[in-house]
Amino acid sequence: IMIRSNTISMNTSVRKTGKSDKKIIKYTLDNLSASFSASQIRSSDITYKQKWSEVYTGKIDYSLSFGRDNFIKPLSLLENVPLIGKQFSDFQIFYTPSNFKTGMTLNEKLNWNKTRSDVKSPDTYNFGLSRNLNFDYKLTNNIATKYSWTGQSRLNEFRGYIWTAVRDFDPGVVTQTTESFSSTYSPSIIKWLKPSF
Repeated sequence: IMIRSNTISMNTSVRKTGKSDKKIIKYTLDNLSASFSASQIRSSDITYKQKWSEVYTGKIDYSLSFGRDNFIKPLSLLENVPLIGKQFSDFQIFYTPSNFKTGMTLNEKLNWNKTRSDVKSPDTYNFGLSRNLNFDYKLTNNIATKYSWTGQSRLNEFRGYIWTAVRDFDPGVVTQTTESFSSTYSPSIIKWLKPSF
């Protein structure tokens, strides 16, 4: 009895390298990236005539960073006021987020074994979807907020029909979600305190 193992795998990724001057492309395709990997493993040993494993992973990410000049100074007219003018005139209000990221990963796995007496095991199958979203917003010079969300789903019922789930934007059975929000306040007027919460 010979112990054998054979592995076939492939990996590919796609991302636009140059930056476009057209706004639609600049804020869509320029910030997208995608990757795909697949592997198939066949093996045998003293117990199993054949052991089979397949893994497929697809990932799409979108990331958009905004410039640092996306603010207004509503109190700039106070610049020449004695004592407090300079401090208050530098107050900034940002009208766009700092950063926005989102993405999803599809992961499909299949395993089964066949003994040397030709008894095939039931398929061990898992089709999962992972999604994430991150949102950073600096509201003013002193106030910044962060929001993040992640979700895990099971798509086993879409075995062989992945494009149906994609077409219908169906996340399957949601098994877990995690959400968090935080804000930070760092006053510059009373520099010796610098509280954060």
